[in-house]
Amino acid sequence: MSIGNFEACLAVTAKWEGGWSFHDADRGGRTMYGITQATLGAFLGRPASIAEIRALTQGRAKEIYRKLFWDAIGAEAMPKGVDLACWDWGVNSGAARGKRAYADVRTKFAKAHEMVKAVCKARYTFFNTIIAKDASQGVFKKGWFRRVAAIEATGFKWALAAQGMSPVDIQRQMGAEAAQAGQQAAKK
Repeated sequence: MSIGNFEACLAVTAKWEGGWSFHDADRGGRTMYGITQATLGAFLGRPASIAEIRALTQGRAKEIYRKLFWDAIGAEAMPKGVDLACWDWGVNSGAARGKRAYADVRTKFAKAHEMVKAVCKARYTFFNTIIAKDASQGVFKKGWFRRVAAIEATGFKWALAAQGMSPVDIQRQMGAEAAQAGQQAAKK
């Protein structure tokens, strides 16, 4: 289980959730450290102003991430690696998605690294569906896919380590996965 893995997952996700963002095509609207104005409002229990979202500190963002995302999806009870895959999807697309992702894979796969791969595969499909429904979202595809690939690699590695695989064997498995992904990409 992922007891105590919040900080590690936050550090990975924080690389993708920078400071201030307000892109016309972004449905999340005004965002600071990955926290939308609406999410800040939910945390405060009232609508948040533009000034409040702009003034959001990293410390307050961390509190929000813990309460409205990590705790909300039950990430503490997920296997290592799976917690990252589900948590990051929840941060990127709403906590309910991260929670649902875990519910969808936890009984279908015996091993955590298989769950990580399945969650990330579903996430790629989810993003492609969004873009198919609204072409304006295509501007985010490259970034979304890079993020999912990085989350998948890290989550996969963490899952293998938690299953007791040695660092050498993890590297070997990661290399095999990369080769397989390259072959699949070449077929497309």
